[in-house]
Amino acid sequence: MNINIQYDGERVTATDEKENSVFYIKRGNLLEPLCASFEGVSYDKEEYRWKRSKRGVVSTAFLNWITDFDKDVYNKHYNL
Repeated sequence: MNINIQYDGERVTATDEKENSVFYIKRGNLLEPLCASFEGVSYDKEEYRWKRSKRGVVSTAFLNWITDFDKDVYNKHYNL
């Protein structure tokens, strides 16, 4: 997965080659996800789970993508 990470102070935006993106807040050196946009659908991060911004169910495709995407962002952020 080709990921572009942009840092703007405490705000961090990570985008893949398909223009799907996740918005993070940087606390120290830790990235905490706030919300995501996947295939034109917006998702918000609650304390322990993702929630679709409008009515509807969180798709399995999104959950699979966010797991891999978050891992890749973590590795790129920490240069692993």
